[in-house]
Amino acid sequence: MGVSPRKAAAAALMSGGGLTVLTGASIGLVVAEAKLARKAIGRAEQTPPQADGLFGAHLAWTTQDRPLRFAMLGDSTAAGYGVELPEQTPGALLAEALVAHTGRPVLLANLARVGARSDRLSEQIDQVLADEDNVPQLAAIMIGANDITHRAPIA
Repeated sequence: MGVSPRKAAAAALMSGGGLTVLTGASIGLVVAEAKLARKAIGRAEQTPPQADGLFGAHLAWTTQDRPLRFAMLGDSTAAGYGVELPEQTPGALLAEALVAHTGRPVLLANLARVGARSDRLSEQIDQVLADEDNVPQLAAIMIGANDITHRAPIA
C-alpha cells in the first residue's frame, strides 16, 4: 500500500510552497531588523578614544624581547565607539590580556574605523602591512555590524 503519485506530488508542492513562504518571511524579518538597527544606532557623533601605543611598558625594562606587535582592525565595535576611555576599547583590553598572558610588552596599532564594512577591510590590512619593519605578529578583526545595517551583499 504505497502513496499514489498524485498525493506525493501534492505533498511535494505543499512542502516546497511552505519553504518558499518561510524563506520569504525570514528575509523580510532580516530586512526589518536591519532597518530598526540602523534607526536605533543612528549616525556616529563622536570619535572613539585612541588607544594605540605600548602596553606593559614596565616589562620592556625586564625582558630582552621586543614588544609583540598587535593590530586591531574592523568597524566601530573594534574601534571602541561608545566607550569613554582609551583603556576601555577592545584593542586596549586585548593588548592588556596579551601582556598578562605572554609576559611581554605589546605595541597596539588600532586601524579600526567607524562605519567600516567588510568589503573595505582590505584597505585596513594594506595599511597595517605597509610598514614592512613593523608588520603585526597578531591581529584581531571585528567587523560586520555595518554590513547588516546597510544590507551589504554577501561577498
